[in-house]
Amino acid sequence: MNTNPHRDDDYLPCQDYIIEGNDSSGITRFENEGKFYFSFSENNKIILRSEGYSNEAGRENGIASVLKNINNEGLYHTRRLPDGRWILSLKAGNHQEIARSCPFNTEEEVLVLMPGARKRATSQINLAAVEAGSIEQEGISFADDSSVGQNVEDDYMICREYEEKISSKHPEYSDFICFKHENTGKYYFAMINKNNEIVFRSEGYPTTAARDNGIESVRKNREIPERISVDEQRNLFFLVIKAGNHQEIGRSCPFTSKDQALALLQDTSEKRTTANVEDDYMICREYEEKISSKHPEYSDFISFKHENTGKYYFAMINKNNEIVFRSEGYPTTAARDNGIESVRKNREIPERISVDEQRNLFFLVIKAGNHQEIGRSCPFTSKDQALALLQDTSEKRTSANVEDDYMICREYEEKISSKHPEYSDFISFKHENTGKYYFAMINKNNEIVFRSEGYPTTAARDNGIESVRKNRDNKQRLSVEENRGLYFWY
Repeated sequence: MNTNPHRDDDYLPCQDYIIEGNDSSGITRFENEGKFYFSFSENNKIILRSEGYSNEAGRENGIASVLKNINNEGLYHTRRLPDGRWILSLKAGNHQEIARSCPFNTEEEVLVLMPGARKRATSQINLAAVEAGSIEQEGISFADDSSVGQNVEDDYMICREYEEKISSKHPEYSDFICFKHENTGKYYFAMINKNNEIVFRSEGYPTTAARDNGIESVRKNREIPERISVDEQRNLFFLVIKAGNHQEIGRSCPFTSKDQALALLQDTSEKRTTANVEDDYMICREYEEKISSKHPEYSDFISFKHENTGKYYFAMINKNNEIVFRSEGYPTTAARDNGIESVRKNREIPERISVDEQRNLFFLVIKAGNHQEIGRSCPFTSKDQALALLQDTSEKRTSANVEDDYMICREYEEKISSKHPEYSDFISFKHENTGKYYFAMINKNNEIVFRSEGYPTTAARDNGIESVRKNRDNKQRLSVEENRGLYFWY
């Protein structure tokens, strides 16, 4: 049992993480009490730390995931711990946490660890060193470059802040959003494309009038090709727009290639000249955050009203609680439920489902008999990934689904400290969303061995625990099942 009040989940206290001997990527690997850990550090300071892994292979997978996502600001989240301190959490694309910072007393302190903030700090240190003569200038004349030491990202916010305001449309221009940020007190805008993606985000303005002048400047200069360029920083690419005086007036979110950044221009051109099938879809995260809002009649659908748009949405999900098809917004629940019925009817007709490619991303699309699109998946980087969703949903419709009332593993892992009062190798809890009772058998490393489905009562759940305890020593009752290339103990 965890007796250290400053130890959370399976993370060690920060003082136990090692940063000496880190490799060229900033990673240090070490062992502690039979588990395998790593840290990511810069300038002898821990930026991110890992949980404990039961083997080295698992740790290497964790390191690979961190290094893949470490510069994606949209995957960082701040969170307040029960003791009032704050951490910065890095999550993978599936929303699973893969590393976190040490805890700090305030959210502002952890935000300093964001990739952009770290870069700014490094730039300022390097500039000071150059000015002091401690870094060789390599023939570059800094005196003649007024931009040195100035960070064009200084007053931009991370992309997620703009994406969360994607429904705050400008009253006059439908391809712009505008809002006042509750923390900075400043006014921001972003130009968006037909997929509700950020094309250009603004810095903060002190007044709405100044912000609207910024919007007018972007609208004027976006029609002049030479005012738009791609800026590369840290192997990331940003689409940048400047005014006639060469002042930057907007920049995109980061991309991993120049072509991805430039593709935004094609989108906005299409938006002004063609019909927009994505007009009323929200970004995938909005649906994923409502994954527990199950439809009262259909367990493979979620349904909800969005607090900002005031519209009604649904999504068809697979047995892994992944979005298969997300809906546009509907004005009423009745209209939304008609949309659900249309998806349920047409998903049984193979020719109504296809893969749509846009900007090297692939979407699974479902259409009604009149060729009207009624749902689309989240984006994937390959056609095969998009099509794999069909295999999952096909299995769900045609075979028994052993995952029907299981929750995703993270739900059990987050309750790892909820030990059963009688059996120390079991956890037990009631889930706040489903209202059902669950258990999991764990091993000595606090890893999930078997997770349970949901039970209507504690008595039924405890009967399930007794059944597992009785049968776990009978090898004939245990088996391994393969499902979509993954293996599960049963």
